[in-house]
Amino acid sequence: MSETNPKNSSRREFLAQMAMALPAAVVAQAILPSRSLAADDFVSEKDPAAQALGFHSSALKVDTKKWPKRAGAEGAKEFCWTCALYQAKDTKNPKADASAPCLALGGKKVKQTSWCNSWAQNPNVKV
Repeated sequence: MSETNPKNSSRREFLAQMAMALPAAVVAQAILPSRSLAADDFVSEKDPAAQALGFHSSALKVDTKKWPKRAGAEGAKEFCWTCALYQAKDTKNPKADASAPCLALGGKKVKQTSWCNSWAQNPNVKV
């Protein structure tokens, strides 16, 4: 009998989550127009790509019936600042940035307390 190594399990979970999140980022990049982003260019909940990903500027306002990934104890830990796609300046402490660009939303800025269905656990963040 072989025992499951928790480190390998976490790695597998991360890779599985990234396998789901990265296609969404590619689709978002294709949908969003190509232009330079202003420093204060935040994603809007009305943006078609944001709507397709279930983006909410406040994770606490997500309809968990429509987006069940955000439901329950595990879903309650899902905020942009805990996501691997959140491009914080301080990768060891992403919560230090009030906002940062998001890879799933074409590099537009999101607040740290936002959420979308592309969320994938940042391996550097423990919640």
